[in-house]
Amino acid sequence: MFQTAVDTEADLLIISEPFRRCGDESRWCFSEDRLSAVATTSRTDMTHDAYGSGNGFAWMSFRNLTVFSCYSRPGITIQEYSLFLSDFEAAIRGRGACEILVAGDFNAWSVEWGSRINNHRGSLLSDLVNSLGLTVVNTGSTPTFRRAAATSVIDVTFSRAVEIVDWRVLEADSLSDHSYVFYKTASQRLATHSAEPANNEHSGWSVTKRDDIALAEYFTRYHPEIPSGEPTVAKALASATAYDRYLVGACEASMPRRRPGPPRKNPVHWWSEEIADLRRKCLALRRRYQASLRHIDQPGLEECRTAYLTARRDLRRAIKAAKAKCWSELCDQVDHDPWGKPYRIVMKKFRSCPPGADSRGNESTIADFLFPAAATTNWDEAPSPVVLNIFEAFDPVRNTLEFTRAIPAFTSAELVRAAKRLTSGKSPGPSGIPNEIIKASVVRHQRTVLQVFNDCLLALTFPPQWKRARLVLIRKGPEKPADQPSSFRPICMLDNSVGVAKTGALLENAVNPVLELIDAWMREKGLELAHQKSEAVLLTRRRAYTPPNLFIGGHQIGLRPSLRYLGVFLDQRMTFSVHVTTVAKKAARSAAALSRLMSNTKGPCQSKRRLLASVVESQLLYAAPTWIDTAAASARTVRNLVRPQRAMALRIIRAYRTVSDEAALVLAGLPPADLLGMERKRIRARAAAPPMQGAIPPSKATIKRQERFETNIRWQARWASTTKGSWTRKLLPDLNRWLGRTVPKMPLSFHMTQALTGHGCFQQYLFKMGRANSPQCTLCYYEDDTAEHTLFDCVYFAGLREELGNRLGHQPSIEDIPAILCGPEFESLPTDDAERNSVLRNAEEDFRLFYKMVEEIMTLKEDEERRRQAGDGRR
Repeated sequence: MFQTAVDTEADLLIISEPFRRCGDESRWCFSEDRLSAVATTSRTDMTHDAYGSGNGFAWMSFRNLTVFSCYSRPGITIQEYSLFLSDFEAAIRGRGACEILVAGDFNAWSVEWGSRINNHRGSLLSDLVNSLGLTVVNTGSTPTFRRAAATSVIDVTFSRAVEIVDWRVLEADSLSDHSYVFYKTASQRLATHSAEPANNEHSGWSVTKRDDIALAEYFTRYHPEIPSGEPTVAKALASATAYDRYLVGACEASMPRRRPGPPRKNPVHWWSEEIADLRRKCLALRRRYQASLRHIDQPGLEECRTAYLTARRDLRRAIKAAKAKCWSELCDQVDHDPWGKPYRIVMKKFRSCPPGADSRGNESTIADFLFPAAATTNWDEAPSPVVLNIFEAFDPVRNTLEFTRAIPAFTSAELVRAAKRLTSGKSPGPSGIPNEIIKASVVRHQRTVLQVFNDCLLALTFPPQWKRARLVLIRKGPEKPADQPSSFRPICMLDNSVGVAKTGALLENAVNPVLELIDAWMREKGLELAHQKSEAVLLTRRRAYTPPNLFIGGHQIGLRPSLRYLGVFLDQRMTFSVHVTTVAKKAARSAAALSRLMSNTKGPCQSKRRLLASVVESQLLYAAPTWIDTAAASARTVRNLVRPQRAMALRIIRAYRTVSDEAALVLAGLPPADLLGMERKRIRARAAAPPMQGAIPPSKATIKRQERFETNIRWQARWASTTKGSWTRKLLPDLNRWLGRTVPKMPLSFHMTQALTGHGCFQQYLFKMGRANSPQCTLCYYEDDTAEHTLFDCVYFAGLREELGNRLGHQPSIEDIPAILCGPEFESLPTDDAERNSVLRNAEEDFRLFYKMVEEIMTLKEDEERRRQAGDGRR
């Protein structure tokens, strides 16, 4: 381990199950059970300013960064694992709002960090991560644990407000079942691009720096030098070459060339000229101070040191303030533009590497596999196109059929329409000529450009330079092996100027002849199938059957347990369990990425959080009308669908990880995914059904509104029968009234969510989580400190209830809360506008006072709990 640390130039070691159980306190910190440790290496100058430990975890603090190392034994019970997570959660919250880095062996499986499946431990850990605002750093699905043929991803890294780059599993042997995991906290990524473009091609021009005045001047002074004469192949090729040269000249005259090699590093988002000046000043003072150190007894040494330290402190403060300001602006921007820069930044986390990085060095091998060589067609021997309309070919004078070549030329209108379809900002082909220049040339020299294309059409030739393409190989998914050519999907960027019901032998006899006919027909039409890539899935509910041997073009078609068709995975038994598992994994990754924008105490408001959550719903319910009936019949499939929803609901309402999925979805206003899928199917069926004779068909908006009402009825039945979220259900028994409440839909704060869920700063809850010695109230010594006792009965907070009690005419109780939270029922509102407004204003005031009471009580209670824990010595 230490040699690997030297080879990788590591500064910090995060260790689970260390062989070394003791060490220098200046560099080592162990957990209480000595099963995890954090240590600094001998090469680093990092020094910690605080450290601590608990049962299963240890941490070191390096000024604003706190690093946690964790280990949980695989043999403990779920109750013991929950207690470990509770202790671990308290330690992280005790560090405040500093930067957090967490790593270790949690022995938990979840698709969010690359595991194949979820288990109960992974669910608990994932909920904790969402609650604390941590982000999963693991990329890809490379196993971190290997024992014989068994592999898993149980060593996980999380971060908060820390930029982690170059996360990877090392191939070095660790002499254990676990692999080394290496990553950096620097902002500079290693360049993976080659220094020069391939095939001596330049890297194109910078379209964003285009000078429109220079481009217009070039089009005015110069014209394409297109040769004249009859349309021959030579003339067509010369015309195409001249047009390409003209476009290159336009690019050179109006745009600077891009710098070859990797893209230039942009300044960090919080950089400013003020910080740049402070850094230059700090560097100058540092050089001056270091120069004075070279001479013993140099006068002014202390002054140089003081000036340098002061400048460095000012620079750090300026950077910290700039980062805080940029983060605040980023969160504010989510409120104004949910799909803007913050959303794009988060979604970039899905990209584990730049496009084509996985295939570097193997492009030729992969291309040969994806594009097998075909027989060369001699187009000179192909018959010329002729008029096939016999009436046009008939010559009445000669009484004969005269078949002549008749190729309609391109028209100006067709050229203009084609130019308008060119999208700006798209990547160009090998020539580097962008669409913007081609469109501008068509506008200025329409007749000349039209002549170029008609010359090629009439000569029946396609210029070779227009056939060249830039090939980019995109890996189909991180689970696909990078050493297999079939794991890549080809994208070619040209230059812009251009079902089974039988098994066994019976099935073989029925299908193989059809496959041969299809293959023969394709060859006759000049097309070719990739026989070696052909796959099939056998749809059957039989447990025992003889798999058929299917062939096409001499290659056997492989049978797979599932197959993707139009974005939906079809499995053998048509249960759609594979599809639900796949989309749930994708949605879980999206939820983990979007959670980065949604901390419990700050971040976007609830309406924007709900909008961001719609990304997860869209991924979960793709093509739902096709598969939802079968999937909804399985409780396991429904749990897989609801789980990513729950992660987003916890972020929307700012709740603790222990809140049930039913309560979280109700408070967030998110119908369960299976009910939404059934709703979409009903909407699709009604929209496709023919209207009744003589009846006016309803609009799509009306259908959606009616079907959402039906969904809410089913949701209400499920909410009334569940055993989870009993306190929330007592406060909000009527789901339709809550969703259509007549009081302002204020966002749920961290304190209000605690009051509505019962999961928070209550002794009963803390005792249940192992964070308190007794469920007794520490303020009035009542035997059971629940949310109901804290809000309505505890005498310590009697003064905070007076204002609401005076307005209600009695002390507030749980019976008042449904009406306060939801307001008067819409049907009971007066028809007179003045009376209606008066009733709504009174309800709004009741709600405001209740909201104020909850915030004041919970804030005071949290302060008292912190003082109590500090007095008990609990950190």
